[in-house]
Amino acid sequence: MSGRRIAKPEALIALAASCWLAPTHAFCAQDIDEAKAGKVKAAYLFNFAKFIQWPDKTFKNQESPFVIGVICSDSFAQTLDKIVRGKKIADHPVRVRRIHPNSLEAPSAINDCQMVYICRSQGDRVSWNLTMSIRRSVLLVSDIKGFASKGGMIGLALENGRIVFEINRENLKRAGLKASAKLLALARIVKSKERRP
Repeated sequence: MSGRRIAKPEALIALAASCWLAPTHAFCAQDIDEAKAGKVKAAYLFNFAKFIQWPDKTFKNQESPFVIGVICSDSFAQTLDKIVRGKKIADHPVRVRRIHPNSLEAPSAINDCQMVYICRSQGDRVSWNLTMSIRRSVLLVSDIKGFASKGGMIGLALENGRIVFEINRENLKRAGLKASAKLLALARIVKSKERRP
């Protein structure tokens, strides 16, 4: 799956897109305070999708939506929804789905998504058994500390006023996903660590 150029992007999307070309591990040299971090992270989730390749049989047809699941607060889900509303990834309309981690439907809900974002504030409620129950190619992203080395694929962090990210190539490959060279060049590449029981 390859990304397409998005016409007339919102200001945050344009900012995020321009930062992919910055010669640094941080998305952008501009300072990002905590108040803006949620909006910026939401914009980057949209951009991640344009730099990740999913298997050919990911979608049933061209009308199938690209679903971003969020295990997060309602406010973040609403922020993300505003950013992706009316947008497409490889000609698939983008949809946001709120997932409650403790519900019986959570495993199937995750498997219906192409990407799932887990907020740090929800980390204690998300069991690794849940994320490991994924049976298909789902990109797992979070701002939980050390997420990419604990079973996730992309980890976000706010460091010195900038958003930085880590990628676990092993976990991407295991899920049948492939990151573009441009995305990998900007990431901190990490390996999986053994999780304690």
